[in-house]
Amino acid sequence: MVDRKRAEMRRTTAAELATIKKNPALISLMATLTVLASLDNEMQIQLVAMLVIVAQRPGVYQRDMDGLSGFSQSSVSRNVHALSRYRRDGLPGFGLVEQRPDAKDVRSQRLFLTVAGVAFVSRPVEAGTDPQPAQAMPKPAIDAFAGTHWEVWVD
Repeated sequence: MVDRKRAEMRRTTAAELATIKKNPALISLMATLTVLASLDNEMQIQLVAMLVIVAQRPGVYQRDMDGLSGFSQSSVSRNVHALSRYRRDGLPGFGLVEQRPDAKDVRSQRLFLTVAGVAFVSRPVEAGTDPQPAQAMPKPAIDAFAGTHWEVWVD
């Protein structure tokens, strides 16, 4: 089975590799990942998902986050606390999201980006929409592909 898969595998050509390296979506993704890594180079994708949902839906109820994200309510709670000023264990959080009680029902929490959260979320957008050519992009966005071995599976 493994030998058959290896036989189906081929290396990318130089032209394909050049096309992959110049792909604007990949360059934008690398710029965004570089910004996320500046906050925490081991940030979990769940934290990123929570941050994106709160950024897209300011004032979202925390109780609705499990349906929007697909994560369990306990995961939502843990990640929202990690994005807040303090995590549940009392250690410092990222300070990007704040919980506010709802005006009609103080038991319900609404989620908003903090000033730092708005500034942080704005950084990837600016880096990803920069109209400069690929060679003028920040060094991590281009060097992220240096020394990468590319292989493509062909069926």
